[in-house]
Amino acid sequence: MKNSFLPKEFITGHELCFFIHDLLANTLVSGENQEIFNYEFSLEEITANNLENDEDIFLFLQENKLYEHRNKVLKTIILPAVLSDSLHCIYEALISSKKGKLNISYMLIRKPIQESLYLLESMIIDETEFEKSMSENPLKLRPSNAGGIEGHTKRINIVLDKLGLSSLFSASYLANLRYNKRSEDNFDGICNHAMHLFTEHDAIKTDKLNINFIFSDYNSKLTQWAYLYSRIPYILLYLYYIVEYLIEEICPTEKSFIEEMELRIFAHFILWFEDLDEVYYSDELLRIVEFSENKLNNFSIEILKKPFDKLIIESIANNGISDYKDSK
Repeated sequence: MKNSFLPKEFITGHELCFFIHDLLANTLVSGENQEIFNYEFSLEEITANNLENDEDIFLFLQENKLYEHRNKVLKTIILPAVLSDSLHCIYEALISSKKGKLNISYMLIRKPIQESLYLLESMIIDETEFEKSMSENPLKLRPSNAGGIEGHTKRINIVLDKLGLSSLFSASYLANLRYNKRSEDNFDGICNHAMHLFTEHDAIKTDKLNINFIFSDYNSKLTQWAYLYSRIPYILLYLYYIVEYLIEEICPTEKSFIEEMELRIFAHFILWFEDLDEVYYSDELLRIVEFSENKLNNFSIEILKKPFDKLIIESIANNGISDYKDSK
């Protein structure tokens, strides 16, 4: 990669993260171009006559008890806005990482993985309650209201059940990664250190004669890179599935396209895992990699009549599966 300070052992992780980012960005742009976020509906004549040109549409829908339309209008406005904001943060975090500015990366990644993802989860967990909170008290949608790590875990379990992914992801692992300062494996403590010169919480208290992140030497940066690229792919894959679920409710995506994009993600996961230091292995990551290998191997045996090898994985990751499908 040009103009990069990123050590070679983290390149596949960086490429995996950017692939998921770009896939979500393309989904957003494509949706906007196809106007899927423009929700249109008709009103009964007597109701429509009561709508004034300058009236707040949300207030009008609420007062007329048109809750289903209100909910869908909110969803089609909030989803692309929140997703766009999240992708801006993720993009700049990855670019900063490539430049060796790890404090900036951890500052920027905190918002999408804690707050934005929490908001999207809320849309899935209970659509009616989400719309009610947005209309009456948006502060209810802050992650601090989840009820601690146990509350986050329960929420994520509900999301995974609805997505049909309870066997692939761990709700407790996602909750601890994103919110648990006391966990040895978490983003919250690192992100707080990156954002604040001094931290007083006993789990992340600033050491004596130190200032958080300010005195990071190259060895410290290597550790920061290693943790970022060992864990953020797991959360981004979870984000990808959440966005796909929400988009599907608005405008279903062609199944063959989703299947191809998943295979490309899985191929990137396999390549990433080959470069991952064993120190950062976890049962949760191994589950994703095993799932990825099974998916790619099944595809390769079905289409090419042989198990996959590295050349096949690299080809699928970089170019997709069109050539293989055409040769079937």
